[in-house]
This record gives sequence, structure tokens and C-alpha cells, in this order.
Amino acid sequence: MIQFTLFYYVLTGFIAADIKGTGSWTQMLLITDYHENGSLHDYLQTHVLDPTSLLSLALSAASGVAHLHTEIFGTRSKPAISHRDIKSKNILVRRNGQCAIADFGLAVRYIRSVLDCVIFIIV
Repeated sequence: MIQFTLFYYVLTGFIAADIKGTGSWTQMLLITDYHENGSLHDYLQTHVLDPTSLLSLALSAASGVAHLHTEIFGTRSKPAISHRDIKSKNILVRRNGQCAIADFGLAVRYIRSVLDCVIFIIV
């Protein structure tokens, strides 16, 4: 039986962010958890997977995308987010063989307006 925790483990962990600039250029830094297995693209190039491991990777990646797309209400609320750049190089493989969604550079969040129309805001 394949089990995984949805909320904390489907996205790569955030550690810190910083913006540096001199006026003529700006550099934005985002520091996240390190995953020694690297991207799903690299992992699949170097590992032969049995069906159970392959299913675990696929389910955890799909759960990550589903979590992003789901709006959560309450004290730990989260807007619905569209990643807009899902590919194997933007999915990291954790030590336990499950995936974590990374690289939110093109992500936008979904905001429902009073008139119930859809508005996307670049994060």
C-alpha cells in the first residue's frame, strides 16, 4: 500500500528569500529544501524503477499539482495556484521516493472576485 502525506510534502519547503540590487539590476533569491535525488528528469535518467516506485512518484506528483490547484479556507488558508511550468525538471524527488513541486517563477494565484469572475495574479 502506498501512503504519503499531502499537505506538507507535495511542495518543496521554503527556507528564505532575498532581493538584491544596485539600481541597474535586481537579483531575487529563493532558498528551498535541498533534495539530493535532484529533479524527476535526472532521477528517471539514472534509476530503473519497479511499478510500485513508479506509481508512488506519479501519485505524489499528481497530488502536488492537485494541492496547488485547490483553494483551502480556514486558519491555514491557501489560494488556488496555477504553476504554469510543470515539467520533470521542476519536480524534485525526495529521499523517500516521493515528489515535491518546485520552481514557482511563473505561478499565478486564483482570486474569486465579488462578481464571481476569475482573476489571476502573478505571484
